[in-house]
Amino acid sequence: MHATPKVGLVATRPDAHLALCARAAMQRVTSVFYLGFQVSHRKNRPLVGVAAVSCSGSCVCRVLISPARKLFAKDACTASSPCLFDTLREEKITVTQQLRLGVTNTAPLLNQIPFALQPPNCTCQVHIRPALVHEGQNRSRLIVRSLVTADLMQATNMNQITASRLFQIARRLQD
Repeated sequence: MHATPKVGLVATRPDAHLALCARAAMQRVTSVFYLGFQVSHRKNRPLVGVAAVSCSGSCVCRVLISPARKLFAKDACTASSPCLFDTLREEKITVTQQLRLGVTNTAPLLNQIPFALQPPNCTCQVHIRPALVHEGQNRSRLIVRSLVTADLMQATNMNQITASRLFQIARRLQD
């Protein structure tokens, strides 16, 4: 039996790195990035790892705990102190689970798309790397299955995100 390949960005090495450009139309606007990671169990080899998510440049990133209440984690996700998301679960199931990340730009970037893969002149980047795990096992495998953005002021749940924005993101990943 052969598995059907799935869409996604896969990291298999400890030094893998994905940099995404986060842009907002106005200064101090918070966008929510829904980073869909594949989570799996210990019997699915090679083991999936821990994602270290951080931001650099003229922006601040925090994990969004409750979209309805616009409640963010206290600490920002930085290069020296990234937010960690463990993709290994005890349940014997493989699914995509969302990490909600609030990204607030601190510098104006006018007339730009909200999300792209490494465009020129990007002043705010979201970084995803495998975190080092001290279990004596190679857990550098990370799989990003989906990338979705939403303006926090307009969308408080996944149902309110427009199809056109999803299409723009998917098209960028294919190019």
